[in-house]
Amino acid sequence: MLAVRDRIKTVRAYNPQNGQFTPNTPVKAPVYRVEILSIAGQIAFKMTLTDGTELYSQLADIKDEKGQPVFPTKDPVVRAAWNYLLIQNDGSKGVHNPTYTRQVLLATLNALQ
Repeated sequence: MLAVRDRIKTVRAYNPQNGQFTPNTPVKAPVYRVEILSIAGQIAFKMTLTDGTELYSQLADIKDEKGQPVFPTKDPVVRAAWNYLLIQNDGSKGVHNPTYTRQVLLATLNALQ
C-alpha cells in the first residue's frame, strides 16, 4: 500500500459512523499508515494520511489520477489482505484448523517477499 501511496488521488470515502459513502473524495496528503478491514463484505483500508486525516475506503474505490483502481486483484497486497481477513474473521482466528492457517500465512509471506 505504501509503495503506491503517491498514485492515490481519490477514494469513495466511507463514514463508519453513518454507513454513508462519499464518491471522489480527494486524497490531499500521502498515506502514512494502513489498517486492513472489511466494509460491506469487501476488502477495505483505513488510511491515515500524513496530515492526520483518516479515510476509509473499499479497495476497488482507491483510484489514481485517471480514475483507475490503484490495486489490481492479482496484486500480492490484495491477496494478502484477503488471506488476513479470511483468518481474522473466521471466528476462531485460525485455531479450528491450524495446519491450514499456517499454510495460508506462510504462502502469504512468501508472496509478499
